[in-house]
Amino acid sequence: MTVETIADLLELNERYFYLLNENGVRIEDVQYLDMYRDYKRLSAEGLKQTYIVAYLSEEYDIPERTIYRVIARLSKAVISSTL
Repeated sequence: MTVETIADLLELNERYFYLLNENGVRIEDVQYLDMYRDYKRLSAEGLKQTYIVAYLSEEYDIPERTIYRVIARLSKAVISSTL
């Protein structure tokens, strides 16, 4: 299928977009995936959240409060009746 319009894109991934919508996913959060991967890695290494957030804030030039909010959003369990 050739993707020429927004409608084509939505149809191509319709099930996933419903799932994202059901879970309140903010599409702009995709920009934070690298930061979240780093958070998970550092957390698995046993570092405290306060230290991790301070480090990520400096590393990614993002306010600490934003990092806490993003971590909370991206850590939520997925709830679905679609898939």
